[in-house]
Amino acid sequence: MQQTILEKFQSIKPKNILVIGDIIFDKYVMGKTERLSPEAPVPVLNGMVEFTVPGGAANVASNLIGMGHSTALVGVLGQNKMEDDLKLLRHWVPSFLIDCKQGCTPTKTRFISNRQQILRLDEENIQPISTENENALMVLNFNFDTVVVSDYNKGTITPRIYSYIVKNCQKNKTPLIVAPKKNINFYKGANILVMNKIEYNSFVPKNFKPWKGLRYIVVTCGEDGIEYFNWKKVEGFHKATAKYVVDVTGAGDSTLAAFTGCLSNDWDIGDATYIANIAGGIKVQRFGTCVVSKQDIIDELRNVH
Repeated sequence: MQQTILEKFQSIKPKNILVIGDIIFDKYVMGKTERLSPEAPVPVLNGMVEFTVPGGAANVASNLIGMGHSTALVGVLGQNKMEDDLKLLRHWVPSFLIDCKQGCTPTKTRFISNRQQILRLDEENIQPISTENENALMVLNFNFDTVVVSDYNKGTITPRIYSYIVKNCQKNKTPLIVAPKKNINFYKGANILVMNKIEYNSFVPKNFKPWKGLRYIVVTCGEDGIEYFNWKKVEGFHKATAKYVVDVTGAGDSTLAAFTGCLSNDWDIGDATYIANIAGGIKVQRFGTCVVSKQDIIDELRNVH
């Protein structure tokens, strides 16, 4: 008797997964606005509560852990790292972190009033990591079931680092899944690319010719759902499952994590994108950067089916 998608997901096995990419801190400053400033026509935020959660590649890794996978995170931290944030990151994700003597760890501070974002402050100094830091990263053990590159174009994934990743994945026959943030030809050697519709339209040339070993491009389409291509032919599409949208922050990370976990269990592309679509739908119905767990997905599958 054929398994249902729910039964299949319930029996998914934990896998060893490496996430390498740009670490971001997502900081939230929450309060109430009840009046405008007398100094300028802007709201005054009172009664503030502050907290920080892992973002970027760290959010992908956190979601993979929440879905039951043994996950390692590799990246760099800038000069502005705070001890409490570093402890938080290590609490969430087993990490191999390089202490970067240049720039800063990208930090996105969102000011929230009544669960509505009124301002975002980005602290970042985008530049490629130094040769010294590249050398420090190029000692990685690639004994993993799958490698994920989460590139936010903040400087970690340099041509030299990416070439090193591809070389070792090919040497160890390890699947390489990439979430790109620049022209797709930079990522030659990836087996699967996962991106949103805007990124697809921006980074994939109309005359793009796939390299050997590139199996699929997976494209999230916001409120429409998710689709996957195999060279100009749409192989499949799943409609969005979210009943409403609260916050899209981090939805791509949750989608990527769910997809990676399924692919690491040798799922076919159709079922893997189906689960990824479910995970993204769960995330957008929640506020802020957060983890979608395996149990969250199981519960949603029970509701859908």
